[in-house]
Amino acid sequence: MTQNPIDIKHLFTKLNAENAEMQLVCHLGPTAFLAMDVFPEGMVLPLYGSMGMVLPVSLGLAMGSNSKIIAIEGDGGLLMNLGAVATVASISPSNMLCIILDNGGYNTTGGQPTAFSATQGISNILSAAGFQNLMTASQDNIDDAITWGLKPGLRAIVCKTAPLIYPFRDRRVYPADSVVAFSRRQHLRF
Repeated sequence: MTQNPIDIKHLFTKLNAENAEMQLVCHLGPTAFLAMDVFPEGMVLPLYGSMGMVLPVSLGLAMGSNSKIIAIEGDGGLLMNLGAVATVASISPSNMLCIILDNGGYNTTGGQPTAFSATQGISNILSAAGFQNLMTASQDNIDDAITWGLKPGLRAIVCKTAPLIYPFRDRRVYPADSVVAFSRRQHLRF
């Protein structure tokens, strides 16, 4: 693990403070619950139980929106659907930012290490797939990385993180409620 991993709550707090016209699609587990606690209602679309689907869903939303769509995916989820990486890069929507939270493992399924847990493999995969605007961030440069990432064009930030420990919500969260709130903010119809 990197010597100065990114604090995911700081990352989300900084993104939220940007006051940009944006919406987030977030992968499962603790990261989604944290995002839903940090961002206003309707700003986060959590994909419960859908590892590997953040990039495809974000791409579809980016193609139908003027808002900045931020795909928050884990390294494990990214590796579960590598075809989406090439598709996103080939379409290259100008309003999409991919933030890959690289904790070196499949934290949601028990913490098994990913194939690239000790390497720069995630950045190499994104680059080989055609991502031209790519940055690796640590806690030392995350504020600058976010400012850079919110500029126009398809961009990706690979963030080395520690596994996130965050409590599950103490109330029920229904995916349909999240979709309705998200679509109202997006002015989309599902």
